[in-house]
Parts: sequence; structure tokens; C-alpha cells
Amino acid sequence: MAEGDSQCEASQGYYITSLYYNGAYLEFVLQSDREVEDAQLVLRLSSEYYDMHLNSDNFLVLVNGEALKYDDIDLTGAITDLSSLLKRPFTDHAVGEIHLLEGENVIRLQVNNSDKQGTTGTMNAAAPMIDCIYVATDAELTWSPFANGIS
Repeated sequence: MAEGDSQCEASQGYYITSLYYNGAYLEFVLQSDREVEDAQLVLRLSSEYYDMHLNSDNFLVLVNGEALKYDDIDLTGAITDLSSLLKRPFTDHAVGEIHLLEGENVIRLQVNNSDKQGTTGTMNAAAPMIDCIYVATDAELTWSPFANGIS
């Protein structure tokens, strides 16, 4: 979604939203020039209309199929006025060290709950808005973004 007048401070002006059902996911496919054990992963997240509490059980972070255990993430300060264009600004959340393989690596962010948000509508799971991920490592990483429909 384009940032528009939301003032959510998306890093490149776009973000992912509406992953409001159990099993919804977003994948990042990265290429690494070598294997590393200690890359640092940071998620840049926000909440759309409701505050939420994310943890390793209700919002999965999978690296090459392995679930990452991370400290709980509280996304508070959501703009609860459903008619407002404003959104809570994105914030960075370090989720720990990850093991990257030489070659292809898949980082999947997956909704793993059915915690309905609000009393009406189609938000049938607690899911954050996702701006991007950061991976800090000495390895050289490349990726090809999927930008279908984004101009």
C-alpha cells in the first residue's frame, strides 16, 4: 500500500497490510554469497487500527523453515479512528541472530493466530503492517523485489 497521507513513515513509501487471517504470510527471498551464523534480523512494523502483542507463537518468523524465538513485541499507540488516514509510525524490532546459508535464503513472516481485531469487519487475526526487514551481516546479500502493480 502506498503511504499517502498516513504519516506512518514507511521507508520507501510503501508497506504491506491486510494480512488479517491465520496463515497469511510475506516472504523475503535473499541470496547470500556465503554461510553466516550471526546475521542480525530487524523487522520494521506498525499496527493499523488496534494495539497488538506479537510473540514467537502468534506471529512466526521463519528463516529457511526454522522458527525463530524472539522477545515479545508490543505495538501500541495505534490510531483507532477507522475513518482517519493516519497510521502509527513504523518502528524497528530486533528479533535476534539468524543463520543464513550460502545461496538462497527465505525469511517468512507468518500470522499464526485467529485473534479477531475489533467487533466487526474482516480483521480475523492480529497481524502487523510490515514496512521492511533489515539484515545486518558481513556477507553480501542480494534480492529481487517483487514490485508487480507498484508504480
